[in-house]
Formats: sequence, C-alpha cells, structure tokens
Amino acid sequence: MSGDVSDKKRLISITEANLKKSNRPIYISGHHDFFPKECYGESNGKKRLGKEMTLIVEGIAEPINTDIGMETGSGRPRDFFRKRSWVGKFFEKHHLQAGDVVAIKRLS
Repeated sequence: MSGDVSDKKRLISITEANLKKSNRPIYISGHHDFFPKECYGESNGKKRLGKEMTLIVEGIAEPINTDIGMETGSGRPRDFFRKRSWVGKFFEKHHLQAGDVVAIKRLS
C-alpha cells in the first residue's frame, strides 16, 4: 500500500526486498513529485549533491541530511535517499515487516 495522501504526507509500504537488502533502502519510487526538484543531485555525490533535506526520523536520535541521487546514464531519479545507513536501525527499532506502512510527512 504505497500511496499519495496529500501534498503533505505520503504512505510507503515496506517490502520483503527492503528487508533483505544489506543497505535496506526505503523505496520512494512513485513519489518523486513529493520532493523538491533541487533535492536531486548527480549520480556521484562527489560531482554535485542536490540541496540536502533534513529527515527527522522517529526513533533515530540525530536528524539525517540527505539528497536523492540520479541514475548514471539515464538521469532518472534513484528510488531511495542517498544516505540510508539509518534505515536498518529504523526497521529494527520499530520491528518493521513486509506489508507495514510508513508515512513521510513534509514539515516545511
């Protein structure tokens, strides 16, 4: 159940693939219109980062500053945040399983 709730909140389903990958991304495919265009950077963050967003994640003490990279060659947005080392901790903290739904809310 991924979906568009409004321009302030999106719902994203956790899949088995999210849980199996070593870097455990949260897939934001289908939600790229939710994020400002300036938040997208080059595929290689050493070339050009997008404008960083600050993620306030429930259960994670420190805010996460990240952008969203683009795919090499095609220039399409990647379907996950560039910085994602926090995601495994988030999954463990909340005991997330395939089929669970998380909300992403825009605060500003």
